[in-house]
Amino acid sequence: MPNIAPTKLNLINTKEFLSLARDGKNLLEEKKEVLLANILTVLKELKQVRAEFDELVKEIYRDFLYIKLFLGEDIILNELKSANVKEIEFDILPKNIIGVVVPTIKNLKVDVKANIDPSVFFSSYKMNELMLKFEKFVKKMVEVIEKEAIMWNLIKDLKKTQRRVNSLDNIIIPGLLEDIKFIVDSLEDRDREVIFQLQRMKSKKSKR
Repeated sequence: MPNIAPTKLNLINTKEFLSLARDGKNLLEEKKEVLLANILTVLKELKQVRAEFDELVKEIYRDFLYIKLFLGEDIILNELKSANVKEIEFDILPKNIIGVVVPTIKNLKVDVKANIDPSVFFSSYKMNELMLKFEKFVKKMVEVIEKEAIMWNLIKDLKKTQRRVNSLDNIIIPGLLEDIKFIVDSLEDRDREVIFQLQRMKSKKSKR
């Protein structure tokens, strides 16, 4: 039995709560659709960025093997040891997507330097190419991380929104409907009892 007094005021209030709960559920359902659309968009972008990242890794590996074939392992390892990431700078700025705050990377700067012997022309040329690709590799890696962070934040909020919808659908709304039925049934029983008592009183008076 619902723990609520069967009064007309409680009936009015409960119906208002039911209306708000249904409106809230509809809004959450709309939010779910928008979140899902955004997740699919980001997922498509992530697949593209990952494909570009994987292709870049393959290019760097092929270049490495090509240089190694001509110069030998010792020379290329010495030159790679001299390479270093001099600077990586970026800003992390928040972006709001339908109430979900996600991180975005802005103003990304990558500076890779290597102390390459310019007298070895082939080595210098190819190693500089490799360093440029490594810069692209770092930038693409950051882009992948950014897309993944956005996607997982959206998925996390989608799960939270779904839990709220389930709570409204399976607990709150059915509970309010049960309260309303209990109050209506109780008020109708009370009205029938009042009518019955009035009829009894009228019957007694008529017999006198």
